[in-house]
Amino acid sequence: MWGVAVGAYFVAVFHRTSLGVASLDAERRFHVGPSLLATFVAAQLALYAALQIPTGAMADRFGPRRMLTAALAFLAAGEIVLAWGGGVPAALTGRALLGVGDGLTFINVLRLVQNWFPASRYGMLTSLTALTGAVGQLVSTFPLRFALSHAGWESTFTTSAVVTAVVALVIASFLRDHPDAGSARLPLHERPTLLRTVAHAMQTPGTWRGTWAHFALTGPFVVFTALWGYPFLVRSQHFSGQTASVLLALVVVTAACSAPLVGLLVVRAPRWRAGAVTVCGLALVGAWTAALGWGAGRVPGVLLASIVITTGLGASVSVIAFDIAREANPPERGGTATGVANIGGFVCAVAGDLVVGWLLDAFGHGGQGAAGYRVAMAVLPVTAGLGLLLFWRQGRRVRALHYPKSIPAHRTV
Repeated sequence: MWGVAVGAYFVAVFHRTSLGVASLDAERRFHVGPSLLATFVAAQLALYAALQIPTGAMADRFGPRRMLTAALAFLAAGEIVLAWGGGVPAALTGRALLGVGDGLTFINVLRLVQNWFPASRYGMLTSLTALTGAVGQLVSTFPLRFALSHAGWESTFTTSAVVTAVVALVIASFLRDHPDAGSARLPLHERPTLLRTVAHAMQTPGTWRGTWAHFALTGPFVVFTALWGYPFLVRSQHFSGQTASVLLALVVVTAACSAPLVGLLVVRAPRWRAGAVTVCGLALVGAWTAALGWGAGRVPGVLLASIVITTGLGASVSVIAFDIAREANPPERGGTATGVANIGGFVCAVAGDLVVGWLLDAFGHGGQGAAGYRVAMAVLPVTAGLGLLLFWRQGRRVRALHYPKSIPAHRTV
């Protein structure tokens, strides 16, 4: 069942990040500049973020099979509109439909994991789900660049829409929400209302601690790989399009290869979760600060490798956020809590995409000047640092909740 469901996430991540290597093609096709191009991705990610809480609540209430089938239908429709649309309204409509489909996917896969597996395996299965998404993102780098170069825009994206529709049919036909065929779930009229479920999850400090961990580590990864990494490498670092695609793929490979190790950490050493988020976040901030502060010319290979590794590692470590949020809530709120946590990185990505585009228009000659990218890409370490500060602050609230001042923290209660 997990293998069937995770196929939907593979497809969704491909669609989410497809503009990463197609950004310059999209500029020419739709006759737009950096700030308007950023709006395409920001609209998609904003819808994704806005849907996470209702998606989590609907996953708890209606089950993953229905939700994933609907998600893939939206993804296929959005890809068709994007493939054949020739103007800005069509492009925005297509990316909006992709955002809706993408927003309905990940939380429902994790809800299905919670239904089918014991809690001790949740962290590992979450990491393996992220690994599968990373493979989908790999397909949206060099292979997609190759397809666009040889088959063209319409054929490439029409083919991806057809594949998405086939996956939707498979999920509608074969996926089961629960191993007990629904007998273990309450009747629909006896389940908590959506608003009550959401309110309880959002009142839990541990839910927000996971949200800020996701904000700090996923936001920079999405900003870099979904849109601005490719033009940064081509126009600022003067790499060829093929080399830039390979470097973006290496960021994703880093995320994929480290995902199982993060899963083992969650299972074997849960007390190290907060430390892993902190170390990875500080490394990401340091690597990007050093690279952007180097000066004129191409960033040295060591610094370039450091931003590739830390950005990719941040994506895999960010799945710890879901385990933190899940652990802080009862099972019946698992999907909702995961949805709240998942908002963090994509709110960060929406803001980051828009600010980078605005800075490029203001200081980078509409994205054509290399120097402007050093200013614009500073958004990545700034947002990662902000997320870390809020993660630490929320951690103090969680500790205060579990260890009141009247009871010494070292005593066993």
